[in-house]
Amino acid sequence: MMRTGDMTADRFKRLFAMPFDEVGWLLATSSQLHLRIGNDPPVLGREAGLLAMKYLADRVIDSGVRFCACWKRREAIFAETEVLFKDARHASRMIPCAMIARTDGTAVLDLRLYLDLSPMRQ
Repeated sequence: MMRTGDMTADRFKRLFAMPFDEVGWLLATSSQLHLRIGNDPPVLGREAGLLAMKYLADRVIDSGVRFCACWKRREAIFAETEVLFKDARHASRMIPCAMIARTDGTAVLDLRLYLDLSPMRQ
């Protein structure tokens, strides 16, 4: 698979733009992706990981609306933001989210999204 340059903090931040960029994520992730969203069990492999990310993105309206800080330190990218989503009653709600991605320089190997998923599931 053709990689498209270094995985920078700005490139990582753009991946979270809505709508979900499946091709962008495909190019940005390792085939051995390890994904953890909230307290859900880990998801292993790019195909399963992208499916889990797509499922989450289907509930998300936007991220980084009021705040998004993203920076890189060595092989890790950190982001602090909030996620705007529709709850079960179709009301718009916002929850904080922190993300940590470990990269090999060009691809995301490990991605952790720290957010409380319970409001999305109510």
